[in-house]
Amino acid sequence: MTQITMENLSIKNVTSSIIPSIFDVKAHAPNGLEVLFEYHREMELSYKEGEEISLKLSSQKIPPKNASSFCGKAMLYTVKQKEGLLVYLFSAGGLILRISSPKRLEGLEIASEYYFCIDKT
Repeated sequence: MTQITMENLSIKNVTSSIIPSIFDVKAHAPNGLEVLFEYHREMELSYKEGEEISLKLSSQKIPPKNASSFCGKAMLYTVKQKEGLLVYLFSAGGLILRISSPKRLEGLEIASEYYFCIDKT
């Protein structure tokens, strides 16, 4: 079973995507990890600059903590190297989840599905 938890992610910005009704959220952790995820306006989620979030990835379904949890299933479709970071790109029903890490995230395989949950901390 694969399970990865990323904590102490601080939201740096929330912007409108070039795709109508889609928002991009970018968060950073002190260890150099960066997470970018998209969500649709109709999902009734709210994120603000400076808020702290956590991200869990697992090969098994993750129960939401509360009504503001953003949980789903995503497929890892590629891993690229960019500027000394490994960039993991996931598709969650067309929405993008991107994790940039200075080190390899153990247990993740391309073309595999993973459950995720993003929670405010």
